[in-house]
Amino acid sequence: MDRDGHLKFYDCVLDDTCLSLIEQTAFYLSAIILSSILLGACITYVWLRWPKRPLPPSTTGDTPGPTAGNIFFMLFGAVAVVGLLGSAVMSNIKGPMRSMSTVTLRNEASTDLMAASQLLVSQARTSQTGDCDSDGFIEPLPWRAPNVGQGTPAGGGLIPLQVGAAVADPWKNDYGYCVWDHGDTTVADDVVDCGGSGAARLGGTELPTQPVLVVISSGPDRVFQTTCNAWLDANDDDIPDVPLIDKPPGSDDMVRPAIYGEAILAGGGGSGQLQSHPDEACTPAAIGLMRFEMGTVQVCTDTGWVEVGGVVSASGNFNPVTNAVLGSEHTSNEISFAGFNGNRTVSVDGGAVILVNGVEIGATASIAAGDMISVKGTAAPTPETDRTYTLTLGSIVRPWLITTRDAAPAALTITPTPQSGMNVTGPGAPAYGDVVSFLVQNTGEIETTLFSAILSNVTNFEFYSGGGYVGDDCAGKTLAKDETCVIDVRPKATVDGALASTLTVADGTINAVANLSGTAAGWQDTTPNAFNFTDLTNQALTTLLTSNILQISGIDGNVTVSIAGQGSPQFRICSNGTCSSVVTDWTSGPATIQNNQRLQLRLTSGSFSTSHVATVTVGTYAEDWSVSTGASVSWTSAGSHSFVVPAGVTSINVKAWGARGGNSGGYGGYTGGNIAVTPGETLTVIVSGGGVWTGGSSGSGGDGGGDAKGADGGAGGGASGLRRGGTNLLIAPGGGGKGGDSNSWCGHGGRAGGGGGGGGGTAGGNGSDASLGGEGGSGANTGGTDGRADGHGGGSSGGDCGGGNYYGGGGGGGGGGGLLRGRGGDAGSSTRGGGGGGGGSALVPGGGSTTAGGVNYGNSGDADFPGGHGVVIKPN
Repeated sequence: MDRDGHLKFYDCVLDDTCLSLIEQTAFYLSAIILSSILLGACITYVWLRWPKRPLPPSTTGDTPGPTAGNIFFMLFGAVAVVGLLGSAVMSNIKGPMRSMSTVTLRNEASTDLMAASQLLVSQARTSQTGDCDSDGFIEPLPWRAPNVGQGTPAGGGLIPLQVGAAVADPWKNDYGYCVWDHGDTTVADDVVDCGGSGAARLGGTELPTQPVLVVISSGPDRVFQTTCNAWLDANDDDIPDVPLIDKPPGSDDMVRPAIYGEAILAGGGGSGQLQSHPDEACTPAAIGLMRFEMGTVQVCTDTGWVEVGGVVSASGNFNPVTNAVLGSEHTSNEISFAGFNGNRTVSVDGGAVILVNGVEIGATASIAAGDMISVKGTAAPTPETDRTYTLTLGSIVRPWLITTRDAAPAALTITPTPQSGMNVTGPGAPAYGDVVSFLVQNTGEIETTLFSAILSNVTNFEFYSGGGYVGDDCAGKTLAKDETCVIDVRPKATVDGALASTLTVADGTINAVANLSGTAAGWQDTTPNAFNFTDLTNQALTTLLTSNILQISGIDGNVTVSIAGQGSPQFRICSNGTCSSVVTDWTSGPATIQNNQRLQLRLTSGSFSTSHVATVTVGTYAEDWSVSTGASVSWTSAGSHSFVVPAGVTSINVKAWGARGGNSGGYGGYTGGNIAVTPGETLTVIVSGGGVWTGGSSGSGGDGGGDAKGADGGAGGGASGLRRGGTNLLIAPGGGGKGGDSNSWCGHGGRAGGGGGGGGGTAGGNGSDASLGGEGGSGANTGGTDGRADGHGGGSSGGDCGGGNYYGGGGGGGGGGGLLRGRGGDAGSSTRGGGGGGGGSALVPGGGSTTAGGVNYGNSGDADFPGGHGVVIKPN
């Protein structure tokens, strides 16, 4: 059977089109008959109504009867005949009329089937891997597996997508597809290159007369009844035991097979092969004509050539972008298109650009099936805004949505804040200050409506309108992003004082606050009578010093006091001249003072030769108090004193003089030298012993009975110097005490005690014997070298004073203080006073010097000599 015979057989028998042709013929025949009857009736009517020559009179005497009744009768009969014929004809055309729409869809499906068959054959013949099992027979594409719920022909699947044929039939069901693996190597041979044993093909034969593929539409009922079977020939007669394509009678399936020999070997052969027609061949008379052009099958329509089977599909959709930064640039995910051959034009709107396989092209691009397509676009410049870019390929539209982030919530600012200097000058009841305009702005992105503004202090502040000022112009205003409104406020007062308030603007959820401040003046006298604190000079270093106490007068009410300056100055306010009654204790302020109250200042002095100045302000009057230090610092009061080394001082010069011995004893010695120090360290200054280097105690005079007691000896003088903790750094020794005189009772002359030795040197000066000789001990032998701890004068002895009365001798003098204390003198006898004490010894730092006391203090001619015992320190 030739190819046309195969096509007629499958088109008429399998597709059930023969019955449709018969029905259509009956319909057209009935219409012709009906038209002929109606035309004859009209002619008859006209002829009968046409004027005619009168008939001769009747021989019977009767007049001719009227023709109108006859005509009416004839027309009635004709209509009846037409009605009978029409009934018969309409019964014949009712079925075709009902199926006209079905016929049209079937014609469309038939065109799709033919085009799909041609494309599948063309792909098989031109594929480089067509004979995938190398058996000399080409294997067309395997069928496509269905999705869940999709129907397929039994033994087959669905039409492949990559050939560019129509995927779905006019009834919206995917086209079915069966394919056979012909040749001596088939699916059963499990050839990997052909997909193995699971390849979506049926086993075939070596006969080229059998179908190699078939495309099937499920028809209007959308259910496949056709079955595809593998080749089975049990008796080897080259006739299949069951048909490869089995369409049951009455099925509305539409089937388009391709015979291997005619389609593959002969190149599609016969009149069924599509030709290449020029564009102008598509005319109204050629509608339905098909051609193969630019790798696609096209059909002539009333609008021109249209691709057949061009069911282009997209692999997916563009994923939307959410929460995008305003104005930010984005690139979509990639999708691809299938179902067409050659190149297609794709476009995008809205100013976006197309990327093909990662390469930026532009607003339009020419793409092939399988190219990866993405879109680059920009988010909107406003929040919560959708911007859609639409990619279009023919009838396929793929929108891409970019949504910007949520709008920032409303936020209020108010400027200026803080606003100081909102002052009022009196007098007045009230008096007003200058108006200040405050700008309120919504810096968020969501609009907000404001309440009335609130002033926390309406006594001293008010909203003001007039003269260009608007008062509270924000109340009830709705502010969009960056919009503003104005509030005008002015201060007012009736008395002097500080002014303060807050200005609050809110919408019920958020608010902005400005702090307002100023001063009211003019109702009271805040300028006191002039006052002056006494400056201090030559003061001790780093010492907290206080000023004299002054009374403040000439002010009204409460007046502010403040202080500033060097040395951490403070003040206090008292109610009396001695500050025993304190109103405000020491403070750095501010505080308030009233008329006739007292004011006192204090600060800490600085280093050598510096001046610290504190400035105290009472109301509108300011006064300076200066405290300065000298080039040196000295101590003359007996005892221990602390000295903090000033900042920047690493070496000091120390000069020290020890104390004179008691009872007009020996004078103290001098020691001086340089000592390395550390800034900030604390040293101990010792003056006249200070509980550390004290002189020996005095000896007690002897008791001769009655009033005959000798005089006590003088105690030794204390040493002066400098210590670091428990370490001695420098010592100037004290002088020894003078011995006590004897008593002059019973007519005997008294005898004076010995003089004390002068302090100084490594050995103190010797004390002298009693002035009139006798048994009193002298300190000469061991003065200054004896390290005895007591070093005090000895006791006295009694003497005979005629008649049994006694008189006592004088006590010995105490030794002088120092590194070593001088030995105290012996006690006096009945004939003379006690001996004088020895002077103490010195400790001299390296490079220093010492001078012993004598008839005067050692080195008493030094410019820094304090006139007696003491310590003087200077920085080097």
